[in-house]
Amino acid sequence: MKSSPFTAVLASTIFAGAALAQSPPATNVPAPPPTITAPAVVPGAPVAALTARDAGFIAAQLENNMAEVLAAQRALEHSQNPNVRGFAQKMITDHNYAQSTLEPIASVHHIQLPMTLSDPHREMLDRLGQLSGPALDREYVNSMVNEHALEILAFNTELPVVVDAHVSAWVQNTRPMLLQHHEIGQQLLVSLPRTG
Repeated sequence: MKSSPFTAVLASTIFAGAALAQSPPATNVPAPPPTITAPAVVPGAPVAALTARDAGFIAAQLENNMAEVLAAQRALEHSQNPNVRGFAQKMITDHNYAQSTLEPIASVHHIQLPMTLSDPHREMLDRLGQLSGPALDREYVNSMVNEHALEILAFNTELPVVVDAHVSAWVQNTRPMLLQHHEIGQQLLVSLPRTG
């Protein structure tokens, strides 16, 4: 069967699109900048009590940031893949920043940093500690995609009901970062070789 010029162009477009879909995303892009300005957090100034929901949300986010930084440090130490290492470095930079902007809010409401991680986070770190090479890369990036999907759901649930202005601003400023991480993680996962 003779191929027409149209068929050749179509085939080259499909192959080029497939190759593009497999290329790793840029991991050195900065996090989206804050867009919401909250009232200043003044240590020692009287503050209204948080709702139990807002307090629980803050506590969970303090732990999530810690767990994601620890997982990223593990990936950075053991991965040989420059794209995975770049993604891990981005997680460290962005989640340390998120933590640094959340800690003053937690502090004025007497919410302590967690001393231990929850079972799911400990299990994730344990899994990462047992892997190396491409298996570590896939497990780390897949874990981050799943973690960020859960966080985005939590943020979407919190946003319409949050009462405190500081918490509301933090949620609105941090959510775009999580969406960016999730998107980069999904793209990176597609570009990694399949293992096992």
